Amino acid sequence: AETIAENLFQEARPTLGTQYKLSDLNISSDNNDTANAAYTKDVTGAMQDFITAHTINELEIVEDALSSKSPQKIQKLVPVIAQYELLKKSLLAVKTPSAIAPLHLRLVQGYANIQSSIVSMQKMFSDSVLGFAALAQYQNELSAIDIVGDEYRNYTPARQYSENKL
Repeated sequence: AETIAENLFQEARPTLGTQYKLSDLNISSDNNDTANAAYTKDVTGAMQDFITAHTINELEIVEDALSSKSPQKIQKLVPVIAQYELLKKSLLAVKTPSAIAPLHLRLVQGYANIQSSIVSMQKMFSDSVLGFAALAQYQNELSAIDIVGDEYRNYTPARQYSENKL
């Protein structure tokens, strides 16, 4: 039974949303301090807008729906999905210095994958295996976003780093 459950879980991988490429970003060849400051301001603004709008925790919605056995409550995920969509669009529009573009791409992709996982969590009652697989995927994506956040905190533009080392 455990092997069957494991196989079902492996086959029920939630589909990830759009897989973005560097060419999907608004990349600028300008990597000076002014461009980096504008980038930081724009990303911070997009994240702040998201945090302000994101007042309902998606995990609490899923937990409440499951504990009350109420498929209707899972519909509360719809506005959450829309919030992630707005965040993703905002992040894609940010003018991104080319030096930080790979990291920015991982940020965009991470939030796109979280959104896609939440979409699949809506199937918790109609396809519970997929719903729980989406929940596991969601947790993995949160961990990936944490890693990206650490990399942002430790990021030093290459030009600035080389000037400081000289």
